[in-house]
Order: sequence, then C-alpha cells, then structure tokens
Amino acid sequence: MRYRRCLVLSLVYSVVHWSHIALSCVLLLQGWTPLSVRERAARGEIAALGTVLRTFKDQRTVDGTYTAEFRLDTVYKGHDLLSKVTRSVAPGNVYNISNFGNKTQCFADVEAGGRYILFLTVYSGQLSAQYEDLFGAASDFDESDEEEVINYLGWNHWTPWSPCNAGCSGGQQIRRRTCPRANISDCIGAETEVRTCNLFSCEETEVRTCNLFSCEVSHDLLTLMRVRELPIGVTKSLNQSETYTISKQAKLSLPISQIYQKTFPPTFSLLTKVKVGHRRTRSYFFVISDVQGKQQVALFLGKNLKFQYLGNNYVFKMDIAQNVWHSIALSVDATTVTLYADCHNVIRKRLRSREEFLGTNLMMSIGPYFSQYGGQFEGEVEQLVLSSDSEVAKSQCGLILLDQNAVNNFYEMKTPFQYTTAKPIVTSYAPLACSVWISMVGLVRL
Repeated sequence: MRYRRCLVLSLVYSVVHWSHIALSCVLLLQGWTPLSVRERAARGEIAALGTVLRTFKDQRTVDGTYTAEFRLDTVYKGHDLLSKVTRSVAPGNVYNISNFGNKTQCFADVEAGGRYILFLTVYSGQLSAQYEDLFGAASDFDESDEEEVINYLGWNHWTPWSPCNAGCSGGQQIRRRTCPRANISDCIGAETEVRTCNLFSCEETEVRTCNLFSCEVSHDLLTLMRVRELPIGVTKSLNQSETYTISKQAKLSLPISQIYQKTFPPTFSLLTKVKVGHRRTRSYFFVISDVQGKQQVALFLGKNLKFQYLGNNYVFKMDIAQNVWHSIALSVDATTVTLYADCHNVIRKRLRSREEFLGTNLMMSIGPYFSQYGGQFEGEVEQLVLSSDSEVAKSQCGLILLDQNAVNNFYEMKTPFQYTTAKPIVTSYAPLACSVWISMVGLVRL
C-alpha cells in the first residue's frame, strides 16, 4: 500500500512538473517575435548547416535535453572554434551536439534525416545548441534562410570543390569564396576550405586489364576506357586539367571480360564526379549491357537519379542540375543499394530479387552502348571508379579540414585526417534564456 501511494505521488509530481514547464513555454509565446536567422547568426558563436544522422532521445538529462549526431555539411561561421572540438567516431564531419529537447520546453527539437541551419556554442569542449531565442538553436533548412546567413557574413558563394589531387589512398581538394566588401576583414569566417577525398586504398579498387599481349593495372575506368588519351569526341576541359568533356561523337566502351575473368562481382561500388551538359538534360551516363542488348547495370541522370540493376529500377530523389558538378557514389551489397549524393545525403533502398548473376559476357560504356536507349551522354567527367568492395562508396568524400594549416599546406599535406573518439554527450546544461524567462513568470525552473 505504501509503495502504491509513493508511486501515485511520484506520477502526480511528474505530471504537475512537466505540465508547468509546457505551460511556461506557452505563456512565453504571448507577444513573442522570433529572431531571424540573420540575427541568430550574428549572435551565435558557430553557424552551420547540418544533417541529423541519429538522435539519443532515450538518454536525456534531468532537464529533458538530449544529444543528436550531426554531419556538418557547411560551416558558415566559427571555423576556429570548431577546429578545437572533438568529432564523433563516425567518418566525415560528424559531431555529437547536445542540448536539444522538446518544444514544449522551449528547446529546438530535431529529427533523424532532417537538415537544419544550426546555431551552436562550445560547452565543456563539446558542441552544444545555443539559445538566443525560444527554439532558436535550429531552423529547418531553407535556401532563402541560408541566403540571409551568407549575406550577413558578407561572402559570395563557395566555388565548386577542386578535383581531388589523388585518385585513391587519400587526397585533398579545395574551395574558395570571395569577399565583396572593401576590407576582407569585414567578412566573417574562412576564405578557403580543404576537404579530404578518395580515402579508399588503391588496392581496394585495383583492376587488372589484359589483352593478348599485355596486362595493365588501374583503379580508374577513365584510364581503362582510354578517356585520358583523348579519343574522338573527348577533350580536356578548359578550367580543370583532370576533367574531360564528352560529346555525342564519343564512343567509349570496354568488355567486362578484360576486367573480371570469372563474373561481374555481386557486390560493388561505383563512384563518379560528373556534370551534365546543357544540351542533354536526361541521359544514361554509365551502362553495362549484355549481348542481347539489354542494360543490366545503368546509371541514368535526369530529373532524378535512376539506377538500373538486374531488371529493377531504383529511383533516388537527387536534383541533377545542369552545368553543376555532382559527386555520386553507389554501393551494392547483398541486400541494399545505397546512394551517397553530393557528399551530403545518404539514401538506402532494399534490393529486390537478385537470383541471377551477370557473368562476364558484357560491355561497359559511358553512355548507352545500344542506340535504342537514347543518345550519347554529353557533359564533363572528373572521376569514374569501379570496385568490387561495396564499402568503397562511402569514402569518396571525407572531412573538411578546419585547421588553417591544412589550407596553407594543401598541396604538400598527403596523409588523411586522423579521427579522435567521442561518445554521445549527456550534459545538464540548459538554455539560459529559457531558464531566466521561466523564473521571471514564477514557474518551475528548467
């Protein structure tokens, strides 16, 4: 009886406690005008665009806050602070960020898979949501909001990433932005960024190609299909020495039997960096066809990205814009096809029945090998890699190196960035602003 009474009292206390907190936030909304993303960017120590990989809502603090794991896709402000913060154990620009919570408590609440403009601070050496306003630590991503942040910081938009300076085993690439203001010191943030790339080892993508006279080893389909030798219909791009423009006159193909002696691998990765030309907005880019003229593996670039495999179509929502470089990495394993799109989005689809195997009596080509599937691909290509390892796809893009020395030593620095370990953070730090406002109306302090 005593135990039941204690349980009831505990439940009543919890209901009253949390209902007071929810009521407090409702009361605060009366007459409340939210700060714009521009104002929050001005007040925040760090501003960034991030994608939620997962949340730890089952591991909350006494204040009701939780940690979320984010991949930071763009850092608008606070590069110097971010370079001193420990990353997550996951590869890429992944961080555990604390102090999210329920909106009924005035916190910003985030969901796995969502993209948010984040306003952050550093607390005890780790990233924490920064509250200069109710719910103010995160805003659903919107291009107009991003434009507001960029305009406040003063910069023009980033240039595209330069080509990776290594085809495998870890390279780097750089991008820059310009400051249109009279003094560059009036623009807030970094002028250049360096990112690691092609972190897979050369051995993981090594392919041996043989003919009657000799064999050659390469990880690069552009080399195997003689693209770099500039055959008819292929020219070097004007602005980038390692990119190639492909016109409709190009005929680029290679028998699969020259690469795989027994059978095409049932698990594989396909990586490319490609730009669709303005003349042809929808076309097959990479195709593997059988002798009957059927496309067994195909990558179609149109309004969305379509991947054909063993008679099944897998459509991924990816905006393939004209005259824009796109990083595309596809992974096929025993159960799943995964797209790593533009180094930001990861989309998985379950493979349908795959009882058959491809064998080697196949032809690989850039663009359709048979004319009934449309005209030749027209555009530019920088990378085209095939590997029998399905894990290679996730290593096309790496870390943004936040240390300024990495920028200064871009062409000399060869070793990939070393990660440090960190566990999900659970702290008792709560939004100061919410605490003050709630205490002012005489309710329970968060």
